[in-house]
Amino acid sequence: MPAQVTPTYCRAFINIMKQKRSHLVIIIVVCFHGVIKNFKLSTSGISSGHGVEDTIRPQVNYHSFSIGVNKQDDRRACNVRIENKFDFHHEVLESMVLRFPLPWHKFNCSTSKPINYYFALYQNRFHLNIRFAKMGSGAENARYLNETEFWTWKKYFESDLQNKTFNRLDGSNTLAHFNKLVTYEEPIKYDANIDAGCGNNEFRKNHKTFCILHSSKKDVIKANPSLANRSCFLTPMYPPSQCKFMAIDLPKFQEEEVSTPSSEVSICVHGNRNRTRVIELLLMIPFEEYNIKFVITQRNDISSYKKLVKESGFGDRTTIVNELDYVKFHKNFARCDIVIPSIEPFGSKGQEYFDFEMGGNKRSSGITPAIISYKRPSVVHEAYAVIYRDYFTAPIEVYGNTLESKADAVKRMIIKVHKEKKTMLKTDTHI
Repeated sequence: MPAQVTPTYCRAFINIMKQKRSHLVIIIVVCFHGVIKNFKLSTSGISSGHGVEDTIRPQVNYHSFSIGVNKQDDRRACNVRIENKFDFHHEVLESMVLRFPLPWHKFNCSTSKPINYYFALYQNRFHLNIRFAKMGSGAENARYLNETEFWTWKKYFESDLQNKTFNRLDGSNTLAHFNKLVTYEEPIKYDANIDAGCGNNEFRKNHKTFCILHSSKKDVIKANPSLANRSCFLTPMYPPSQCKFMAIDLPKFQEEEVSTPSSEVSICVHGNRNRTRVIELLLMIPFEEYNIKFVITQRNDISSYKKLVKESGFGDRTTIVNELDYVKFHKNFARCDIVIPSIEPFGSKGQEYFDFEMGGNKRSSGITPAIISYKRPSVVHEAYAVIYRDYFTAPIEVYGNTLESKADAVKRMIIKVHKEKKTMLKTDTHI
């Protein structure tokens, strides 16, 4: 049983046990108890979970778990290639498999069998050349190949995903089988190729290419209107007819792996924007009163932040993290008691992350899926809250355009989290 026993987990597990006719009554009792326990936790104020319910993926034993498909279908299984030309974007690959809807009816293959997914990634091409492996990866100072993000994602893939089959989450009642890493030239017949970061040129290559778009630039859409019809965006800032999903399928952790001391409150600031404004904000927070620990996370040069923190006077309470390890980065994030995204609608770059007219440059946020997936309480700008209000899985506090309103929102969230941690400590003491 996982750390969280959810209704989704129970339904899948009970169906499997029905096939095996084994210990069904015991499983139902355990599930009922676990679901009730989790319901109490999720309604107590601050969520204690570390994964969204519909992304907790019990592995499917295909031979014992029926999804009600036509077993007489003798066509071959469908094959899909996931392509990524960069040493980043790894955080979207899992959701591309589980959530990207494809026109299966156009392919001469069977969706009654698990769909095979293959991964043609950047370093599959340049796996022995550190010069190419570093390009645009955030690992400019890497001296060895295993110092770039690809290698830790590869390790995660091999331990948690490879040769395993999961329910897909796009409503198609299909299964996804995570097959293997492949070279770009490997001779496998693919029914579709989904590019994790394609633009106009890649899209025009052939009719089998589908795209993940991280932003929508007006000139690109106008130059190729059909691009949107074969693409999914990673933000909800589009009309209902446009394919979009949040890439919230990330590494999962047990509760004990990511719990923080009950005597402190950890506040995580993610991103490299508005650094001076971030330091000014932290100076307005009563960190002594609530034993606050600050964590500044980013994936690039941290020297300027180190200097600002040193000059601020709370360096002993601050950890600055530049973590390229794929799993460690997300584990650090899951340990945050409060998250403060650095995304705000100020300046030309900041405005790109917010909702404007269709065809504008609506840029997806890398931090938002993690906030949703790990159910982290967060403090966000009011415009940010409007965009993602239907996706939040934990309490939020909102603020306006002034630094004072932001500080007040942070203080309100600190009081909530501090109170909740004290309550949970008392509960644990009496168990």
